[in-house]
Amino acid sequence: MYADVKINMWEATVALSDYMSEDEAIDLLKSLRRDNVVKFPEPRSEDQEYEDDESCSKAVFTFTAEVDLDDPA
Repeated sequence: MYADVKINMWEATVALSDYMSEDEAIDLLKSLRRDNVVKFPEPRSEDQEYEDDESCSKAVFTFTAEVDLDDPA
């Protein structure tokens, strides 16, 4: 169920607790492949140069508040 993304790691660890220790369960679960897990690139260091590629492109996010942030209430 964990590999099929039906339960999270904590739920899977609890389910395995009758059969192995928590550390053993976590090691086992981390060894499984889950296709939906998003892996982010490592943070860039200012003093290193990297080739530009799609997986490390800069992203811009915009935040639009639905409330008046200047209102003290």
